[in-house]
Amino acid sequence: MENDYKRNYFWIKRDLKGNKHYYFKIKGQYHEVSEEVYKICYNSFKKEEREKEKRNEFKVFSLDQLDNNNTALVDKVADDNNQYDTLNINEEVENVMNIINQLSKEDRDLITNLLIKNKTERELSTLMGVSQPAIHKRKKRIIENIKNKSKM
Repeated sequence: MENDYKRNYFWIKRDLKGNKHYYFKIKGQYHEVSEEVYKICYNSFKKEEREKEKRNEFKVFSLDQLDNNNTALVDKVADDNNQYDTLNINEEVENVMNIINQLSKEDRDLITNLLIKNKTERELSTLMGVSQPAIHKRKKRIIENIKNKSKM
Protein backbone atom coordinates (compact mmCIF):
# COMPACT_ATOMS: atom_id res chain seq x y z
CA MET A 1 0.00 0.00 0.00
CA GLU A 2 1.54 3.26 -1.06
CA ASN A 3 1.10 6.31 1.14
CA ASP A 4 0.93 9.96 0.11
CA TYR A 5 3.41 11.24 2.69
CA LYS A 6 6.49 13.30 1.93
CA ARG A 7 9.50 13.94 4.13
CA ASN A 8 8.46 17.53 4.87
CA TYR A 9 5.07 16.38 6.27
CA PHE A 10 6.73 15.49 9.59
CA TRP A 11 7.94 18.05 12.06
CA ILE A 12 9.02 17.88 15.71
CA LYS A 13 9.33 21.07 17.73
CA ARG A 14 10.57 21.50 21.30
CA ASP A 15 9.01 24.07 23.57
CA LEU A 16 10.95 26.14 26.10
CA LYS A 17 10.67 23.36 28.70
CA GLY A 18 12.20 20.85 26.27
CA ASN A 19 8.96 18.93 25.65
CA LYS A 20 8.51 17.59 22.15
CA HIS A 21 5.47 18.52 20.10
CA TYR A 22 4.68 16.48 17.01
CA TYR A 23 3.19 17.97 13.88
CA PHE A 24 1.84 16.45 10.70
CA LYS A 25 0.94 18.32 7.51
CA ILE A 26 -2.69 17.96 6.46
CA LYS A 27 -4.05 19.92 3.47
CA GLY A 28 -1.08 22.28 3.53
CA GLN A 29 -1.37 23.09 7.25
CA TYR A 30 0.67 21.65 10.12
CA HIS A 31 -1.47 20.19 12.91
CA GLU A 32 -0.25 18.97 16.27
CA VAL A 33 -0.79 15.24 16.73
CA SER A 34 0.01 12.77 19.47
CA GLU A 35 3.40 11.08 19.51
CA GLU A 36 1.70 7.77 18.70
CA VAL A 37 -0.04 9.13 15.59
CA TYR A 38 3.17 10.84 14.48
CA LYS A 39 5.23 7.65 14.86
CA ILE A 40 2.66 5.49 13.04
CA CYS A 41 2.56 7.86 10.07
CA TYR A 42 6.32 8.43 10.04
CA ASN A 43 7.09 4.70 10.26
CA SER A 44 4.63 4.06 7.43
CA PHE A 45 6.41 6.70 5.36
CA LYS A 46 9.85 5.22 6.11
CA LYS A 47 8.69 1.67 5.33
CA GLU A 48 7.31 2.78 1.96
CA GLU A 49 10.61 4.57 1.21
CA ARG A 50 12.55 1.37 1.97
CA GLU A 51 10.21 -0.65 -0.25
CA LYS A 52 10.67 1.85 -3.10
CA GLU A 53 14.45 1.60 -2.73
CA LYS A 54 14.24 -2.16 -2.72
CA ARG A 55 12.11 -2.20 -5.88
CA ASN A 56 14.48 0.24 -7.61
CA GLU A 57 17.59 -1.60 -6.43
CA PHE A 58 16.62 -4.98 -7.82
CA LYS A 59 14.14 -4.07 -10.57
CA VAL A 60 12.57 -7.52 -10.34
CA PHE A 61 9.87 -8.36 -12.82
CA SER A 62 8.53 -11.49 -14.41
CA LEU A 63 9.06 -12.17 -18.09
CA ASP A 64 5.64 -13.86 -18.00
CA GLN A 65 3.96 -10.50 -17.35
CA LEU A 66 1.69 -9.28 -20.12
CA ASP A 67 1.86 -5.86 -21.72
CA ASN A 68 -1.13 -3.81 -22.91
CA ASN A 69 -1.53 -6.06 -25.97
CA ASN A 70 -1.54 -9.25 -23.86
CA THR A 71 1.88 -10.19 -25.19
CA ALA A 72 4.24 -11.85 -22.71
CA LEU A 73 7.41 -9.85 -22.11
CA VAL A 74 9.46 -12.97 -22.82
CA ASP A 75 8.10 -12.85 -26.37
CA LYS A 76 9.40 -9.31 -26.77
CA VAL A 77 13.01 -10.03 -25.85
CA ALA A 78 14.91 -9.78 -29.11
CA ASP A 79 18.41 -9.10 -30.34
CA ASP A 80 19.44 -6.42 -32.89
CA ASN A 81 18.14 -8.49 -35.81
CA ASN A 82 14.75 -8.78 -34.12
CA GLN A 83 15.35 -12.48 -33.55
CA TYR A 84 14.09 -14.06 -30.38
CA ASP A 85 16.85 -14.44 -27.86
CA THR A 86 15.26 -16.72 -25.27
CA LEU A 87 18.27 -19.03 -25.41
CA ASN A 88 20.48 -16.26 -24.05
CA ILE A 89 18.00 -15.51 -21.27
CA ASN A 90 17.72 -19.17 -20.35
CA GLU A 91 21.51 -19.43 -20.24
CA GLU A 92 21.79 -16.34 -18.03
CA VAL A 93 19.09 -17.56 -15.64
CA GLU A 94 20.73 -20.98 -15.51
CA ASN A 95 24.11 -19.32 -14.88
CA VAL A 96 22.73 -17.23 -11.99
CA MET A 97 20.96 -20.27 -10.52
CA ASN A 98 24.22 -22.25 -10.67
CA ILE A 99 26.03 -19.41 -8.88
CA ILE A 100 23.33 -19.29 -6.19
CA ASN A 101 23.53 -23.06 -5.77
CA GLN A 102 27.29 -22.74 -5.21
CA LEU A 103 26.76 -20.34 -2.29
CA SER A 104 27.06 -21.62 1.26
CA LYS A 105 23.81 -22.85 2.80
CA GLU A 106 23.63 -19.76 5.05
CA ASP A 107 24.10 -17.33 2.14
CA ARG A 108 21.65 -19.25 -0.04
CA ASP A 109 19.04 -19.23 2.76
CA LEU A 110 19.57 -15.51 3.35
CA ILE A 111 19.10 -14.58 -0.32
CA THR A 112 16.11 -16.92 -0.66
CA ASN A 113 14.41 -15.41 2.39
CA LEU A 114 15.06 -11.84 1.28
CA LEU A 115 14.36 -12.03 -2.44
CA ILE A 116 11.94 -14.94 -2.83
CA LYS A 117 10.09 -15.14 0.49
CA ASN A 118 10.06 -11.32 0.88
CA LYS A 119 11.25 -11.35 4.48
CA THR A 120 12.72 -8.11 5.77
CA GLU A 121 16.28 -7.70 6.97
CA ARG A 122 14.88 -6.95 10.42
CA GLU A 123 12.86 -10.19 10.49
CA LEU A 124 15.92 -12.19 9.49
CA SER A 125 18.14 -10.44 12.02
CA THR A 126 15.71 -11.45 14.78
CA LEU A 127 15.51 -15.02 13.46
CA MET A 128 19.27 -15.37 13.12
CA GLY A 129 20.21 -13.47 16.26
CA VAL A 130 22.39 -10.89 14.51
CA SER A 131 22.00 -7.18 13.87
CA GLN A 132 20.07 -5.81 10.89
CA PRO A 133 23.16 -4.00 9.54
CA ALA A 134 25.01 -7.34 9.58
CA ILE A 135 22.24 -8.89 7.46
CA HIS A 136 22.36 -5.90 5.10
CA LYS A 137 26.14 -6.21 4.68
CA ARG A 138 25.88 -9.94 3.97
CA LYS A 139 23.12 -9.33 1.41
CA LYS A 140 25.20 -6.68 -0.40
CA ARG A 141 28.26 -8.94 -0.38
CA ILE A 142 26.29 -11.92 -1.73
CA ILE A 143 24.67 -9.87 -4.51
CA GLU A 144 28.04 -8.39 -5.54
CA ASN A 145 29.48 -11.90 -5.55
CA ILE A 146 26.66 -13.13 -7.82
CA LYS A 147 27.07 -10.14 -10.16
CA ASN A 148 30.84 -10.63 -10.44
CA LYS A 149 30.57 -14.36 -11.10
CA SER A 150 27.81 -13.90 -13.69
CA LYS A 151 30.00 -11.47 -15.68
CA MET A 152 32.69 -14.11 -16.14
